[in-house]
Amino acid sequence: MIWLLIHLHRRVIWIWLALAAVMAAIVTALWLDTVSTQAAVVACMTRVTSSSNPSLAACSPAGGDALVWFTTVNHRIQWALIAVPLLMGVFMAAPLMGRELENRTHRLVWTQGITPMQWFASNLASILMFCFALTAVLLVAAGLWLSLASRITNDWAQFDLYPPVFLSYVAFAVSLGLAVATVVGRTVPAMAVTGLIWIAIRGATGILARPMLIPALVRRDMSAATAGRDWFLAPTYLDSSGHQMSEAQIDGLLQRWGGSGADPITLLQQHGIFMAGLYQPASRFWVFQSIETFIFVMLSVGCILVSIAWVRLRLTSE
Repeated sequence: MIWLLIHLHRRVIWIWLALAAVMAAIVTALWLDTVSTQAAVVACMTRVTSSSNPSLAACSPAGGDALVWFTTVNHRIQWALIAVPLLMGVFMAAPLMGRELENRTHRLVWTQGITPMQWFASNLASILMFCFALTAVLLVAAGLWLSLASRITNDWAQFDLYPPVFLSYVAFAVSLGLAVATVVGRTVPAMAVTGLIWIAIRGATGILARPMLIPALVRRDMSAATAGRDWFLAPTYLDSSGHQMSEAQIDGLLQRWGGSGADPITLLQQHGIFMAGLYQPASRFWVFQSIETFIFVMLSVGCILVSIAWVRLRLTSE
């Protein structure tokens, strides 16, 4: 069955292999180009973060240009790789199942001694193996870039590209595409729904849920510029007893004390209130990786169970 699927979709397979190879080659070329300027980028980044007024003016012209180049390239590589699981789910998994159900070709397969569950298992195994193979190619090139970027910034900035969570994103995108296509039974609607669900869940996880997976720590006189290898989440305030104060409380106190136009930070310090930072320490990085990987693996399992239930309860009874 798997060999039949490979034969039927061989053109699509070659296209995706070519795209993965091109993307990996581009990332590798950018890595080679950036390695030569790494020392200048690190020196400029150090001067910027240690400056009381962070700006590129603290760097030499060459260092500033190198830092701008690295920042631009790093963002583009991140967004390109982050989109890969989404593209796999929308343009590979959903059409694989959607076309068969839409064209009713699965009925013909079932008359050739292939049971519905064998048919589904073959589709699932083939698409997962192929997508994981493509991902492995990309991660080789991405690993080179990650090793460079992590020395310049920190691991948290490239969190989504590390192999554990990245592979779990791929597994979820593929299983989601199969599940949606199995339920919807039409290709184009399945692709659209898969994309919307994927973007919603990934966005909610990365932006809203991830910072709250483990309660954040608080450090006095910490800011994004002084976080180092830690993940700076947000500024906060501590009173003389070490208790956190909300922005509303601070605003109320400043309105009460600030009639003379004094500097707010100085005014707060005079009353025993100091700026602090909410952060996740670097030592928790792999804990966060493990938790988020587990979440997306469980979501993948849930999608597969939905597909199995739909095949057994609905498709076989049609």
